[in-house]
Order: sequence, then structure tokens, then C-alpha cells
Amino acid sequence: MKAICGIDVGGTAVKIGIFDLDMNLLEKYQIKTTENIFKDVSESLKNKDYEIVSYGVGVPGPVVDNVVDCPNANLKNVNVKVELEKYVKNNNIFVGNDANMAALAEAKCGAGKGLKSSATITIGTGIGCGIVVDGKILNGDFGAGGEVGHIKVTDEGQCGCGNIGCLETTCAAKGIAHIASKSARLKGLSVKEIVDLAREGDEEAFALVDKVCYYLAYAASIIACVTNPSAIIFGGGISNGGAIIIDNIQKHFDKIAFRNVKNTKILKATAGNDAGIIGAAYLTQC
Repeated sequence: MKAICGIDVGGTAVKIGIFDLDMNLLEKYQIKTTENIFKDVSESLKNKDYEIVSYGVGVPGPVVDNVVDCPNANLKNVNVKVELEKYVKNNNIFVGNDANMAALAEAKCGAGKGLKSSATITIGTGIGCGIVVDGKILNGDFGAGGEVGHIKVTDEGQCGCGNIGCLETTCAAKGIAHIASKSARLKGLSVKEIVDLAREGDEEAFALVDKVCYYLAYAASIIACVTNPSAIIFGGGISNGGAIIIDNIQKHFDKIAFRNVKNTKILKATAGNDAGIIGAAYLTQC
């Protein structure tokens, strides 16, 4: 049976999905991220009863000409296509940034399905973003298209990129923990616990959540002005808090966005945990 393989490379695990040519998911599993990722991927596929015709690979970090530099995933200045081709003996390989893969999944079969354009902001350890226009990912000349996690939003907070005050320092997991650490009551609580308290009417927790939502809305207002998508979609991290998060992002967006982009929809991601492998598989068809 002919199939497409979608691969989502993470720092600790590699998720693998097998899809038929109509993009129905046939099988999914994961393997541990090791020093030889692509050999391990190939080995894991050897006993599968599929004729894989193409491979899509999502990797952490900007991708330029199939090259990624992400030491945390054992990919330091690696040409992903060349390395994978050594083992699978197939050059029909497509490589992209993992946030872009999530955005592609949302555009094709998630919250952005049917829209001409959308941007998806993924929140976790860091903050990524992918922008899809007419079914195509906006990569940029240096592979950093959509890197809103590094928009400067404050004058404090050291970001992993080396700059001060990036969106990641306030809205990613560590950033929220840092803000919470300034409160004796909220210090040490998980993002979910803080959101739950905010939902229950706790004023201090709500103030923290509202502050994070403001910064996310600020970033969304910039994306809206620059690329003018039909929708901006939020997934992962604090966005999992549901309506209280999306509604508050919408509230701030309505206040600060340029009037000509105020009709931009603010949506919750729906592609789920399989977004990375789904987007990687769709990448082979773009």
C-alpha cells in the first residue's frame, strides 16, 4: 500500500505517522530521540507493510535549504534531507520548521480549514508561529518567517535567543512561571492551576492570565498588520485553558489592533497532539 510518512522531531521523542494518499492516518507511534535520528526512523519503518512514496519532516528551529541547527534535538547544522535519504533510499523528502508543520495542519484540517490564510501560534517551552497563505507556508528568506516568539514585548526577561523581553519570556512556560514566582500565592503553581484559579474568580491569578493574554494579543496585532490572515490560531500551553484565554486575547486584540484587521478571527487550535505529523505529511503535497 502506498503511503506518506510524517515525522515530527522533538528533543526527547520523534513522532511518526503513516498516512494513505488521501491523508487518512493509518498508524502512529514514537521513538526516542537519539544521536542517529534518521537511522532509527528508517529502522522503525522496516517491518511496516507500506510503500512510502514521500517523507515530510518537521524539526525544531529555522530551516534553510533543508538545513537545521538545533543541538537540543541532535541536529547541529544538519541537512535533514541528505541524512534521511541515506537510510530510506528515497529523495522525495520535504523539511520544515515544526511550528510551521502545526500551522499547516491547522490550515488543512484544523481551525483554519477553509480559510484563505491563517497564522498559528504554538505555546510551550518556547513560542513558535507558522503563517499559511493560499495553502503555502511563509518561510522567509532566512527560515525565520513567523518567529513571533522573539518579538520584543517588555524591557525585562532574558530570552534563550540572547535578547531581552521577547514574547517567550512572558508567555511560554518558563516565562509564566517567572511572573508567578513574584507572587507568594502563585509561586510554584502550574499554568493549569493558575488558569483554574483565574476561572474561579481569583483576582491575582486572573491578573496574571490577563497580562499574558495582553502580550499574546499584542503579538497577534502585529501579525495581523503584517500578513492580514483570516484567523490567528492559538495552540498549546496556556491556550489549553480554553475560553477564558481565547476570550481575553480577543478582548485585548479588539482594543489594540489596527481597525482594518479587527475582523481577524481569534481561534483555539483543534488539530491536537498529532498536528506535527499531520503537517509534515501535508508538506509533501504543497
